[in-house]
This record gives sequence, structure tokens and C-alpha cells, in this order.
Amino acid sequence: MCSSPPRGGTAQLSPLVEFAPLVAQLDTMRSQGRRIRMWWRDDDSYRDTTELRRLLMARRNIPIALAVIPGLLDETLTNLIHDSNRVSVLQHGWKHIDWSGGKSRPSEFPDSRSTFEVSEQLRSGRELLEKTFGSRFDPVLVPPWHSISRWLLENFGDLGYLAVSNEAPLFPLLSRGWGSREINIEIDTSDWTRQGAFIGSREVARRLLRAFELRQKWNSESFPIGILTHHAVLTPSDCDSLGSFICMLEEVGCVEWLSVKGMLDGEL
Repeated sequence: MCSSPPRGGTAQLSPLVEFAPLVAQLDTMRSQGRRIRMWWRDDDSYRDTTELRRLLMARRNIPIALAVIPGLLDETLTNLIHDSNRVSVLQHGWKHIDWSGGKSRPSEFPDSRSTFEVSEQLRSGRELLEKTFGSRFDPVLVPPWHSISRWLLENFGDLGYLAVSNEAPLFPLLSRGWGSREINIEIDTSDWTRQGAFIGSREVARRLLRAFELRQKWNSESFPIGILTHHAVLTPSDCDSLGSFICMLEEVGCVEWLSVKGMLDGEL
């Protein structure tokens, strides 16, 4: 059974009522044989935690890509990932250290850093993740804070990566000029003006509906919508809410969840 019981005896709206505009859109699409394509990335993994386990439970076994910090990797995360179904690994920088010096937005790879030093750190991280996770590792670079130097964006392919995963506005045809190998997220479920607090499932639903409306407008419905979470800042209540939202998407139908490997192999 996909639905979750009310917590503490408090009356709750049915998810189908709570997300009525999105549900109506999904119903229309299903009747027309159309689908929404989505993928899920979660950032900042390096060890096994209660928060990460809670999120993996809430995802209802849909594919999820964990952006792992290789320079901090603990074997407890290795064991958790190998014991979990439909979990892949991306490279989240090296040690998630801010080298900006406070002069700009946080960045592990600002223009001021030595290209040799950055290349060596990324190579070490990629090789470690390849060795540790094998086929679970997809060579995709996720820059911490979504901040990265221009030279690295222009040359990430030469460093062994098949794609870069950054952030993008709710616009399906956006390209930052780095070629076709961008696998970006559009909907960040964290509000960083409130220390990363969850924006709420209703707001996720609103943004998802807007993202799809833009795809309809630009005749690009097949372009997947990327969702981003940060498990470390999600409360048990947040995960319950996310779980109910995912459950609603599964029950209404016409949502196709893609793996990163599938996107890299041409499902785009």
C-alpha cells in the first residue's frame, strides 16, 4: 500500500486533493498517452546516516543519484549503497571545501585555483569512486554549490567525465554553452534563505507543474525534469511529505523516472 496513515491523529487532505492542479494535468496527459520524464539527485553523501536512510525509504524505490564527496568517503556509505536498489553515484567535487576566500559565492573550483591541483584532486576522486562503486558510479561531475570555473566547464570531458550536473532555471532548452552533456536539476527542494529548509511538497508540485507547462510551450516534453534534495537538512516530517508526494505521482501514473545512466546512454 502506497499511502501513509495520518500522523498523531491529525486530519490530512488526500494527496489527490492537496495537489489538485498537478493531478489534473497528469490525468489529462495519461488520457492522451503522454508522460512526464523526471530524475532525482541528492547531494552531500559521504557516510551512512539516519537522514540518508530515511530519504532512501521515502523515494519508494525509484532511481536516485547520490552526489558523493570522495575526499570524505566513509566505508559505511559504501556498504549502504551496495545494499540499496536503484542507487547510483555521481562525483560531488573532492572535499566540498570553499576556496573562494569569501570574495564571491562559495566554490571548490574558483578560477583562482591551480588547474593542475584541481585536475589532480578530481582525478583522485573519480578513480576512488570508480574503484569503490564500480558500475554504480556514473562519471558525472556535480560541482559543490553549483559553482565552477570556466576552464573546468570547458574541459571536464578531458578529465574523464561524461557530463556535468549543475542547476538551471525552469526552462527546458537552457544551455550554458558546454555542449550537450548537461544533466541539470531545475527544482531544488531546499530554501537556502532558511538554512536549507524544505520548501514543502505543495511548492514542489507547483514548480513541477510550471516546468512541464514550459515544456509544452517549447515542444520539449521529453526533456527530463531534475529534482534536487539534500538529505542532511530533511526532517522526518519532510521525508513523510516527500514520500506521500512520490506516492501520488506513482498512483496517478504517466511519470517516467530516469536513471543518470539511462540519460547518458541516450534516453534523452
